[in-house]
Amino acid sequence: MFNVFHAIFSGASSYGLACYYSFWTNLPHKKVTADEFMLPDFEEASRIHKSQLTLNMLEADGTDSWSLFQGENFPAWVNSNGILCNNIEEFDQIAFMYLKRKLGLSVWPMGPILLSLENRAKANSMKSSHLPLS
Repeated sequence: MFNVFHAIFSGASSYGLACYYSFWTNLPHKKVTADEFMLPDFEEASRIHKSQLTLNMLEADGTDSWSLFQGENFPAWVNSNGILCNNIEEFDQIAFMYLKRKLGLSVWPMGPILLSLENRAKANSMKSSHLPLS
């Protein structure tokens, strides 16, 4: 509309983003009784164990608030010009191909983007200063 370039930046690797996208678009953990499951549209990915899921992923059933949000969020991604992922393309060829196939967008590597030691120390001190006292 405004002729402005727009890209989605993922601080995660393309593999992590591909797994995340596949999980939220399929909710495969609800379709199996086993503790491990595959991502149905990303079969190249490793098996995922339910213990690897965050609580909101484990509890997701398609009607919860995060599932509903992602149900609106992910389709809007195709309105972008591409996705920037925080990794080296040669390490995640399978995930780059998955994202291109699923979204029909360009996917570019940039990184890895790492915090300097100084910034990591600041982040850690900020994190620990906000922890509640027990």
